[in-house]
Amino acid sequence: MENTASAKDELGEQQTGIIKHATFKTFEEAEQCYLRAMQRLEDVYSWNQLAELSPERFSLLGSDAKVKYTSMEEKDFICIKFTERNEQSNGEDVLHVERIVTRLLGHKRSISVTTIPVRLIITTNSIERVIYNEVSYTFVVQLDETLVTAALYIRNENPEKKYHSTPYNKVLGSLKALFGSDIPFKKEWSTLLESLLK
Repeated sequence: MENTASAKDELGEQQTGIIKHATFKTFEEAEQCYLRAMQRLEDVYSWNQLAELSPERFSLLGSDAKVKYTSMEEKDFICIKFTERNEQSNGEDVLHVERIVTRLLGHKRSISVTTIPVRLIITTNSIERVIYNEVSYTFVVQLDETLVTAALYIRNENPEKKYHSTPYNKVLGSLKALFGSDIPFKKEWSTLLESLLK
């Protein structure tokens, strides 16, 4: 996990997905909310309850593709399991944790977690990940004086482009199958982000 002077520099130009805010009377109250939200963000197993999904929809694998129960780290894999398999999903999708960045400057704090959808191909001797370059998801929790923000930013989304025959579309399709929305994951990610701030 690295430190940087500006969370905005790390995010770059991205489309805004979902943003939730919580305002407090004092910095101390806001800081407690931020620390709690940061801990929840790093604990993938807590996402099931926070997003109001059934148990074990979200789980975490280490860089060796073995199940782990500690906090999320770079190179880990966030697994999303689905109730049913269909033509768009084999029952599970994976987000690879590319980068975790923290920032501390005065009364400002932030943590950002950048992930990309991948497919894991695990054999006896190797672990291969198939990367989808069309999209990345960055989760951010930020403290600014008495304001705490939890957000999901989406980069490289192109609704005009047709993905019907690509693995990328299968990821979006299976996310849609899980969350039941034309905008994949919107409702449940909104619930998760709101719950991070409670």
